[in-house]
Amino acid sequence: MTAGLAVCGITILPTFNDAAVADLSMTSPVELALSALFNPASTTPGALFLAKPIPIGSPILFDAMLGLLARPAAFAAALISLLVFSLISNLASAGGERHALVWFCFCLSLYWTSWDRIADCLSGNKHCVRMRWFASAALLVIMACQQVSLGLKKAALVGGSRVESSADLDRLIRSRPELAKATIAAEPEYLAEALPYYINNPIYLTREHKFGTCAPRSGLQW
Repeated sequence: MTAGLAVCGITILPTFNDAAVADLSMTSPVELALSALFNPASTTPGALFLAKPIPIGSPILFDAMLGLLARPAAFAAALISLLVFSLISNLASAGGERHALVWFCFCLSLYWTSWDRIADCLSGNKHCVRMRWFASAALLVIMACQQVSLGLKKAALVGGSRVESSADLDRLIRSRPELAKATIAAEPEYLAEALPYYINNPIYLTREHKFGTCAPRSGLQW
């Protein structure tokens, strides 16, 4: 777990997308850190819920991990990864639902690998202990059901007239004569790299302050 967190930090920071970096000029880093530790649902992990920010989101996130107490190492992995993830979201670079789902899938995998221990606890003699593990697993199932609802909601948008690819943008520009000579500025810039294969409109790289077709990555000009 520690090695994984270190690799994540080294490979994603500093990010090449300047717009994704958290702005700490108007707020206290200490306040943001405390908010991330005690209320992780107010950061990127809160994207796992339908209502953002959900008032009881953080208790649900913490309680959903209690079932892993049957295997203390797995519980520590889930808890520390959640707290570090929240800290990175508040102090370095915020993420979205797809980033929150990485942690959620990690938590599910910990339940899967620890299920033998959890099953032993569920079959124990103490009723209160069984209820604690059952309630924790139930919260995890509720969170999974919410992801299904979010997925169905987004799937309903697929049938619309949204631009989802370079080919879609090509068709949109060709269908409107007033866009024939339009200058394209993408955010992030690499999204426009495939456009020259479809259209000849000029592409302006905002961060480079010049026209081009390939956005730089990690300080290297491609």
